[in-house]
Amino acid sequence: MIPFLRVPFITLILLFPLAHLAAQPDNLPIETLDISGNAAYSDNQLRSLMKLKTVSFLSLRGRPFSRRALRIDAHTIQSFYASRGYLEATVVDSFAVNIGGRVEVYLKITEGRQFRLGEIIVTGNHLFTTDWIKRFVGLEPGEPYNPVLISNRLDDLRNLYKDRGNLTIDILEEREIGADGNVYVRLSISEGMTYTIGQITTVGLNKVPENYLSREFLFQPGETFNRGDLIQSQQRVYESGLFSAVEIIPTVRAAEPGIADIEVRVRELERRSIDFTLGFRQKEAQGAGEPLPALTTSGQWWRSRMLNTSIRSGITMETDLLLENILSPEYQVAWEFLIPWTLGFRIPSSIKFFSSFRTWPDVVRKNGVEFSFLSKRLKRSRLRGSFGWVFIQAPSGVLDSVAAPQDDPDFGAESPNPLVATEGAERSFKIDYIFQDVDNLLAPRQGTVFQFKPSFHGTFIKAVSFYYKVEMDIRRYHPIMKQSVFAYRLKASYLETLPGGLARKLFYLDLFDLGGSTSLRGWSRPETFSSERGVMKGLANAELRFPLIWILGGELFIDAGALYVFRGEDDIALEWKRGWDVGAGLLISTPLGPIRVDAAVPQGIGEAAKPIYHVAFLYTF
Repeated sequence: MIPFLRVPFITLILLFPLAHLAAQPDNLPIETLDISGNAAYSDNQLRSLMKLKTVSFLSLRGRPFSRRALRIDAHTIQSFYASRGYLEATVVDSFAVNIGGRVEVYLKITEGRQFRLGEIIVTGNHLFTTDWIKRFVGLEPGEPYNPVLISNRLDDLRNLYKDRGNLTIDILEEREIGADGNVYVRLSISEGMTYTIGQITTVGLNKVPENYLSREFLFQPGETFNRGDLIQSQQRVYESGLFSAVEIIPTVRAAEPGIADIEVRVRELERRSIDFTLGFRQKEAQGAGEPLPALTTSGQWWRSRMLNTSIRSGITMETDLLLENILSPEYQVAWEFLIPWTLGFRIPSSIKFFSSFRTWPDVVRKNGVEFSFLSKRLKRSRLRGSFGWVFIQAPSGVLDSVAAPQDDPDFGAESPNPLVATEGAERSFKIDYIFQDVDNLLAPRQGTVFQFKPSFHGTFIKAVSFYYKVEMDIRRYHPIMKQSVFAYRLKASYLETLPGGLARKLFYLDLFDLGGSTSLRGWSRPETFSSERGVMKGLANAELRFPLIWILGGELFIDAGALYVFRGEDDIALEWKRGWDVGAGLLISTPLGPIRVDAAVPQGIGEAAKPIYHVAFLYTF
């Protein structure tokens, strides 16, 4: 009997690992994603909606299998169909583990018929007209019926009513299929009465004076209730720097119709706190050059409610490591005062005393003070202004002056030797406006960024000019084929001395440059593109970013730029220097942001060009 039992016993041994894999399929690679029953949309269109991915030539593991991800993908596809009028669509998911230990995923789709909108019927509305509500919903008769769009727009409509005081607004949506097969939607609106704010109470105040909280409110007793004012007030209270949590709750009075009481719950911020941060950032250049990608470590000590006021004071110590020269870090120490109210107005401001030191590419020390103010912060934009005074110590080659391009009848006449300084001081007024409408600040895939930076500079040094600078930066991001991104940037900078300036001189640090990992990547450093700096600059970059394997991605790029520079130390004439390059790069995704390794080849230099390599943090732009 024993020989006859040997075969099934061996079979069980061979099948046990496969059964174990079938019982625990999570994190196994996916070999196939089989979609059947779909006619309106292709397999590729539906696969692009899914989180699960198969093993491919460029993706050795794809996206590992998990049952939860499969359920989410099935629901996503069903919602996709419903949003396009396929209300009866169903998606049945299943999977199997093959003998090779890989997962085969199956999605069986039953599309059903596509429903279209017949008409939207609105009743009970008084504040908004019927035609306006239909336009607001954004769906025309004859278009595919989209229940997701209608639901979202009705939520927005409820909020609009609440912004006008209708706190108890109720909108009932009913739908029915007509004899013609179209969907007819009936919106029954119960607007309710307009509510007035009654009593305002606060909970959670211990040491912070109540007026520091109430002055942030955009609502007062007796005013018409406005949901938007409550949301903005909550943000203002949090931004005051006195509270770690804020909650604003309206409550309708049962005994007094039309009155809504407001309760504000807060949790006070600890009087002292210590913070530590580690991350990538684009560090502002010491002069007028392009920002440099850096790994930043920062330690901060904060003390709140200085002198029993809303002023916060903090000491910050920063270290920046530049991959261009990781053995030469930059240091900065700052003592800062944050003031949420300035001269009785809700204008956040700060006073900062700072000292910085760098050793590469030149030894430069800066000590100074800066007063800055921040205008009302909008959802996508920010306006910041600052006054500053800074004392600079640097090698004479860095602070040497150059002749400024002024039209002056005396310009070019014999003059004393050029200024050779090892230290200098400068005062400035700067404005920085930035508009950001992107889906992700670290790794944007879609949207626009616009920045405008005018500034005025003057010095306390004899024979050094007053001048102004204007810099403008536009960036656009476009998703391509779900996973890839096409991005481009246009940047222009201009510098000019003022007619009333003290002299016709400019610091070398004040001028613009090009070259390096954040501008023209075909040149290793600005000095290799041009030994002289310029008073005008134009820069254009375009990149195609795409995923590769696991956390790796790739990019193809082209850079082009022009710099209006001085011809030499003893030559006051100006000339344009132009350059462009093409290249490719490897992107490595990390929790702190991408690391990139770029190789660029300069073009049009009249000789066999060799690739220039850069290793840097974050994207070029």
